[in-house]
Amino acid sequence: MHQITFNSKHILYISFTVLTMMGLYPLIVFDSVNKDNPVNFLLYIVSFTLLCYALLSIKKNNINSYNIFLFGFFLALFLNTFNLSIKQFEKELKDLYIFLIGPFAVFIILYFFENLPIKKLHFKTYIQININTFYLIILCLYIFMKLYIGYSVGFRVFDYGDIAQIQSGDQFKLPGFAGLAASLQWMLVIFSLYVKRRYSVVAILSIVLFSGFFDVKRGDLVRIFIFFIIAWYFVTLKISNKISSKKVILIGMFLLVFIYIFSLYGEYRLLERGGYDGIIKDFLGTQIDSVAISWIYSYVALNFDVLKLYLEFPPTYELNHFFNFFTHDTERIAQGMEITISGFNAATFIQPYFLDFGYFYWIEVMIIFSVLGMMILLIKKINFMGLYIFILMLLFLMLFGDYFTHRTIFVTIILSLLIFPFLRLSNNKEITFG
Repeated sequence: MHQITFNSKHILYISFTVLTMMGLYPLIVFDSVNKDNPVNFLLYIVSFTLLCYALLSIKKNNINSYNIFLFGFFLALFLNTFNLSIKQFEKELKDLYIFLIGPFAVFIILYFFENLPIKKLHFKTYIQININTFYLIILCLYIFMKLYIGYSVGFRVFDYGDIAQIQSGDQFKLPGFAGLAASLQWMLVIFSLYVKRRYSVVAILSIVLFSGFFDVKRGDLVRIFIFFIIAWYFVTLKISNKISSKKVILIGMFLLVFIYIFSLYGEYRLLERGGYDGIIKDFLGTQIDSVAISWIYSYVALNFDVLKLYLEFPPTYELNHFFNFFTHDTERIAQGMEITISGFNAATFIQPYFLDFGYFYWIEVMIIFSVLGMMILLIKKINFMGLYIFILMLLFLMLFGDYFTHRTIFVTIILSLLIFPFLRLSNNKEITFG
């Protein structure tokens, strides 16, 4: 069970922290059309309050689906209210509804499924494959496929293109092969928690090289980094029920180095595509002289303003996003490449749902996240911790988009679920929920 029992100490702590942040609002929020905007102020307070709740839940009950979702999404919304960029739009009353109703629906559904009693399922299979042998097979297949794709169509890292356009990288994909390679990649991440360390290290380094460097998919590097941060925290708290301050500081330092390298790599790509030093600050219209902060803010906080660009689109009133599990909507993908703010096109997980049902988008949200909730319940019943942490990572990243319905991700989840009962795990590598 993951329920939090709030006592007077918790309520006092949250109340004091929120009141302090209310007082700091004039100092934190930059001069803009939103500084004296009551809607921006309300979003600032609500997002910070829910951020405090998420952190308290993580501290008391470990990471789970609903608190990691709340933490990621409302951290991004809280930062958005700072209005660091002059390209952000004025907050409107409807933004309160659009930015909050869907996330609340997600929270309620995930909270419900996380707190259902779990009766373990035990499979008796006649075929049992050693997890290390299986892992080496998919690792070799992954490396072979990435080399074959690169040999056939080239590597994206050597194509800089037009600095004013988003580079999709589709010309560097082989239909069928690219999707299978991506599924193998994420299976390597999911099962890395169960195999010999040297195997998982080789796999992750291979992914960093092929996906992060040759394919220029910084997003994949972020996903892998978050996956292992969540896994480390989750497992450590399960085993020892506490985490030392030294380890927290070490992770914090590692995170800062990762952010710095991430921003340097982004700056390098813009320079090679014809830009100039510090161009991201002009792209973003940032009100602070920092390349690193500009990169992080543009990726994390600007998404809500990109979402506002979609609010005037007439809804289709069809379950298009739901059926994205089984189809590939090229029209919407192309649309997403065109609707940007200075080249940044992430519009949070809300965007496809709003295009389907407009102000009633929460209906489709409840349908899809109910499916996810049932899947989480099944994962916990079969004690598949690696896949559970993978889904936690996807939920954290809902501030960018709804990756759960991406066909490659969905296929990876289903394949992993089907394969897991046939794998023989080492006793010292088995991780449990209990």
